[in-house]
Amino acid sequence: MATVDGSACVLGLGRMGTAIARRLLEQKVPVTVWNRSPGPMRRLAAYGASTAPTPAAAARSADVVLVTVEDWSATRAVLLGPDGALTAGPLTGVLIATSTAAPEDLAVLAERTTAILDVGVLGGHRHAAAGRLQLYVGGRADVVARVQPWLNLLGRPVQHVGDLGGGVRLKLIMNFLVGVHVQVLAEAVALADGVDLDRRLLLDVITRNGLHHPLLGLTALRLSAEDYSAADFRLRLMAKELNLAVATARQAGVELPLAEAAQRAHDTALTLGLGDEDCAAIARVMSPTGQLRATVRHPHPTVTELNHGMPPRHTREFSPRRPPQATPGASPAGA
Repeated sequence: MATVDGSACVLGLGRMGTAIARRLLEQKVPVTVWNRSPGPMRRLAAYGASTAPTPAAAARSADVVLVTVEDWSATRAVLLGPDGALTAGPLTGVLIATSTAAPEDLAVLAERTTAILDVGVLGGHRHAAAGRLQLYVGGRADVVARVQPWLNLLGRPVQHVGDLGGGVRLKLIMNFLVGVHVQVLAEAVALADGVDLDRRLLLDVITRNGLHHPLLGLTALRLSAEDYSAADFRLRLMAKELNLAVATARQAGVELPLAEAAQRAHDTALTLGLGDEDCAAIARVMSPTGQLRATVRHPHPTVTELNHGMPPRHTREFSPRRPPQATPGASPAGA
């Protein structure tokens, strides 16, 4: 017997979307799924999901429509593009957007359908599969109450954090904190390597004293093994979050020097082809002296440019340092 009344639709079946869909199916919720490529739909159909040929068809009669794509550009395409979920008019169900978006972008969606929430999702696909995500929700209180039982299936806490946009703004700040913490740990390891101190000894000390917390522990395991494959959070997604954090801060008149430093390092990592590795692979950008092997200089993009997928306006200047070598024991990251 289903634990909630009604049906759900999941648009976008990356690792998070797939885990959310499976979690709902395990809770006996009828789920319709759509994805640009058919493979994930076929796999979920084997677990009992219905499939749809377009986002519009998937969302047509769903009580809850979850959009779980990587960024605002993909969200816009799924909802407002050809055969998008909102092209035929307002939804009958509640639209839940999980990608980081600017307030003006969410306002565009709110003009097309009235029952809309943005949800800042903290946690990875493994947390989603176990129903242990942390969900921070922006939008009208009556709409939050309407979908509270559904969100409770996916995680706790489920916290209403204010008006539309509040959830993704909170997630953006949390991911900025994660990105800076991971980079600081990577720099510490680079310094240890540069002064001929065993990185495993350093990481053991760090994880045994007051600096330790679960995030550092997971990152330390990757840094110790020098294995950044099977990413928990891909570096290119962390780069997107840091770029958005810096652009948002500038719009608010706030300086974030640590975020800007992390942003530059992550932009460099992308030019070196590390985007699909785990975000801990930022360590591979560091030279033995803890400096960047390359620098990327570009005008700072605005939030609108980032969210709308505008071409990057940057030039690259590489230092003459030796190119990065393959990390021993590492394998290519999964998609």
